[in-house]
Amino acid sequence: MAFLVAGLALCGAAGAAADGRGQYPAWLRNSFIDFGPAYLANDFSSAQLEPGFGPAAVNIPHMGARVTLLGHNFSRYLSAQATYMRPVVWTHYAGLDGAYSGRLLTNVVTVTARTTTSLGGPFSTHLEGGLAIVTRGAFSQGGRVVIKDADFPTTVWGGGLKYRLNQKWDLQGSLAYVPANEAFRQPSITVFATSAVLNLRPLPDDEVRANSTTETVFPKNVVQVGRATNALGTGPNDFMA
Repeated sequence: MAFLVAGLALCGAAGAAADGRGQYPAWLRNSFIDFGPAYLANDFSSAQLEPGFGPAAVNIPHMGARVTLLGHNFSRYLSAQATYMRPVVWTHYAGLDGAYSGRLLTNVVTVTARTTTSLGGPFSTHLEGGLAIVTRGAFSQGGRVVIKDADFPTTVWGGGLKYRLNQKWDLQGSLAYVPANEAFRQPSITVFATSAVLNLRPLPDDEVRANSTTETVFPKNVVQVGRATNALGTGPNDFMA
């Protein structure tokens, strides 16, 4: 899908110093994001197959990615975050009798609360728990459903260790566990991840003043016009999926 985008920026006469654009907005201060590789341990097998399908050779790629879309520190000891996890390559099923073959798409989104304890110096540890949403895409062969889709809420529990590099960056190792769901024949998922954490702490006064006096000012309002075409079909979406 190709896009042609044109932007029209509209800005008022008030400077950045007057409207506070030299500092992070209030809702973003003390927030954070993180991203990094992960190892997903799960136990997909022929148990997920619908009746009538023979045993499968199951290829489970364990390498994945974990991204905290947005987190916020309410204090030194309490935070909350929304996180997305998935394998880099989807699990693949192939019937030993050659009757079916397909990919099993599984994603996990979590919203958790976290408590943090300092270990002294730059080290800290945390425990977290909350809600997980597991989505699993179905796949079919010859008009027959081989594995049903699944979308369900469940719990997630975990913890981790963090090392503070500087005011902006941390390094983190974490573990998360999503229990199995027998109703959907979904195995448990355990995620081991390492990540870089970008902290959006309030900017110091001298940096705010420098941002306020710069000649580059971000507009307060943006009008964006776009056009979409299906000339390339679903190829890009299939590639990204």
